Amino acid sequence: FGHVQTRAIDKQKKPYPPLAEAAKSQHVFEKDNVTGTLIGYYSPDLYQGTTSAGFHVHFLDDDRTFGGHILAYNLTSGKVSLQTFSDFNLHLPVHDSHFVQADLNDPELDSQIKAAEH
Repeated sequence: FGHVQTRAIDKQKKPYPPLAEAAKSQHVFEKDNVTGTLIGYYSPDLYQGTTSAGFHVHFLDDDRTFGGHILAYNLTSGKVSLQTFSDFNLHLPVHDSHFVQADLNDPELDSQIKAAEH
C-alpha cells in the first residue's frame, strides 16, 4: 500500500458507552509504504444494527503493529479474493443479564451507528 489511513477508538470499560459516544475519542493513524491485509464485508441494509450496513473494512500490517478501521488507502499492488456467503450465524450472550435487559429498540441506534461508522 502506498498509503493507509485507519482509525481506532480507545479500549472501553464497563459500563460500556454507546458506539457513537465511544467513537468521539477515536484516533486516526496513517502509514506510507506498508504491506498488510485488508479484510471486510458488505452487509445489506436489512442487517443494520446487527452489523454496520454497507462496506466495513479493516487493515492489519504484516508486522501486526499498525491497523484499524479503514478510512482511506492507496493500493499499489496486491491480490484480491472474494468469498460469497449466504449464512449468518449469530451467537447471543443470553446468560448475560446486561444483554438480556438491554433496550435494543432505541430509535436513535441507527443514526448513532451511521454517525460512528462514517
